[in-house]
Amino acid sequence: VQLGQRRYRISTVTSNKSYAGTDAVVYVSVKGPKGEFTRRLEDLSMFGKRFEKGQEDSFTFIEADVADVQQQVMGADGKESLKSWPISEVTVGLKVDSMLQRVTGTDWHCYSVKIADVATGAELLLVCDDWVKEKAPQVWRRSDGPSKKSGLRLAEEA
Repeated sequence: VQLGQRRYRISTVTSNKSYAGTDAVVYVSVKGPKGEFTRRLEDLSMFGKRFEKGQEDSFTFIEADVADVQQQVMGADGKESLKSWPISEVTVGLKVDSMLQRVTGTDWHCYSVKIADVATGAELLLVCDDWVKEKAPQVWRRSDGPSKKSGLRLAEEA
């Protein structure tokens, strides 16, 4: 990994609801104090099937370092933990091919999205448990605070 870049792992869980899966391209945008990136989560294999009902999918890739993980600190329990990972915004959305739209359902019922920095182990787990549509992406902003009751929200607030 080059200077100014990080290896990320994004994991998504599709809910168990009827018609939860999608054949559309799912994308995730991540913003932090050092910049932002958008990544299309595509199935590039010939035989794989991503974003199916009840399924977890993981993608690992290298992108710009958008938010430094703060130093590890010693907790009251004597264990080291990461102090914080200042990601400020995450958007999950869909891009739909016009041919695909006529043939199959394109909405996706996302249960959760986890963004991880592979090197440090820092993670941000967001629960969605809602429909993602091409014209209605799900957005989480750190500034929204814990009062948000639907859409993307921190797992400990869900």
